Amino acid sequence: MGMKLTPHEQDILDGKHGWPAQKGMEILYRMGEIYGAERMLPVSNVHMVNASVYLAGKAAVKLAEQMLERGAHFVTKTTLNPASVDLDRWREYGFTENIYKQQKHLTDIYTNMGAIPVHCCSPYLVGQVPKFGEHCCWGESSAVIYANSVIGARTNRNGGPLALSASLTGVVPEYGYHLDENRYGQLIVEVKASLSEVYAYGVLGIHIGEMVSDGVPVFTGIPSDVSQDALKQLGSSLATTGAVALFHVVGVTPEAPTLEAAFGPNKSTRTIVVTDKDLAETAEKLKAGMKDSFSLVYVGCPHASIHEIEEIAKLLDGKKIKPGMEFWIQTGQPIKALAERCGYASVLEKAGAWLIVDTCPSHCFVPEYRASKKYERMITNSPKMAHYGWNMGRIPTAVYSVNDCIKAALTGEV
Repeated sequence: MGMKLTPHEQDILDGKHGWPAQKGMEILYRMGEIYGAERMLPVSNVHMVNASVYLAGKAAVKLAEQMLERGAHFVTKTTLNPASVDLDRWREYGFTENIYKQQKHLTDIYTNMGAIPVHCCSPYLVGQVPKFGEHCCWGESSAVIYANSVIGARTNRNGGPLALSASLTGVVPEYGYHLDENRYGQLIVEVKASLSEVYAYGVLGIHIGEMVSDGVPVFTGIPSDVSQDALKQLGSSLATTGAVALFHVVGVTPEAPTLEAAFGPNKSTRTIVVTDKDLAETAEKLKAGMKDSFSLVYVGCPHASIHEIEEIAKLLDGKKIKPGMEFWIQTGQPIKALAERCGYASVLEKAGAWLIVDTCPSHCFVPEYRASKKYERMITNSPKMAHYGWNMGRIPTAVYSVNDCIKAALTGEV
C-alpha cells in the first residue's frame, strides 16, 4: 500500500525540491516500506556517520560529490562523526598528506552542504543535544544509545545514506525506536557488583551486551549519582558486543523513574544478575594476551569529556610519558579548546601526551598509517576501542582502568 506522505513530502519525492532531496526521499521511502512505517516524522537534528574518508569509501565520497554538484543543502542541524585525521595537526601526528587531502575534501563537501564539522562521536558534548522525546536521526552506535537512553530522544541506528537523506529532507520514516511500544524494557539486569569507577561500567556493558543482543535491558542497582561519563561507557559497550540501542537505569534515565514505568505494558520474563565475579572474569578476558610490549596507550572512546581530560591532566601533572611510547587522548575540537583555556592541554603537552581531535584509531588506522607507525599492541580504558582496535585496526588491544593506562604510558609496563 505504501507510506502516507504529506503534500510537501510528495513534492520532494516528485523532484520539485531538486535532485539531491528527491534521491534522499527515495531512500527514506524505501527504508520505511521495508520496516512497515506508515508515515514520515519531521526531524531537525542529524548526526552523520560516513564522515571518515577511510570508512566512507569511494562510493560514499562519490555520492557526496554528486549531491553537492547538484545543489544539495542540508535543512537540518547536522554534525559529523570522526574523520580519518586530526585536521589541524595531521603532519605532527604522522598522518600523510595524501590521507589529509582526501579527508579535507570530504569534510569540505559536507561543510558546504551545511554540516557542522565537529568530527566527534560524542555530539552531545559539543552542542548537538536533542530534547527529551525529540525525534532525530543519528548514526554512530555509542551516540545513538546515549541519545535514546540518557537523553530520552528517539532515534534508530542509522547508516550514512539514511542520515544524509534525513539531512536533505528533514524527515525519517516512523519505525523502531521512534515508536512507544519499542522503547519499553524487555529484561532486568540486577547489578550486585560494585561499580567504583567509570572503567567498571564499560566492563558491565561488554558483559551484558553479549547476552542481550538487541534487546532493551533495564538496570537496577546502579547508584543514582552515576556520572555522565559512566553512562557513556556503559552504553558504548552495550552497543559494541550487542546491537543494543536503548537501555534504562531505574531512578536515573528519564524513561525509567520506576521499574514499572520502564517496562510499561511489558512483563519481564528474564532477569540477569551481575556479581563482582562476573565483572572480574569479563575484565580478565579484555586483558587477554597482553604479555608482550606495547607502543600505544589510548583513552577517549567515545570522545573524552572535559571532566575526563581534567582527571588525566591531574594524574600526569609533573610526569613524563616514557620515550618511544605514544599516549593518545581523543576528544572533540570544542572540548580541546576548553581544555586549553583550563590549562589542562598544556599539562598534557608537557607530559608528552597527545590531545588529538577529529579522529580516533577505528577511523584513522588506514593501512599506510598503521604501517608507518608499526604499532604492535594497544592499551585502552575503552572496551569499545578494544573491540574495534582488533576488528578494524588489526591491533591486539587490552583494557585497563584509566589509572592503569596512565601508569602504562609512564612506565611501559602493565
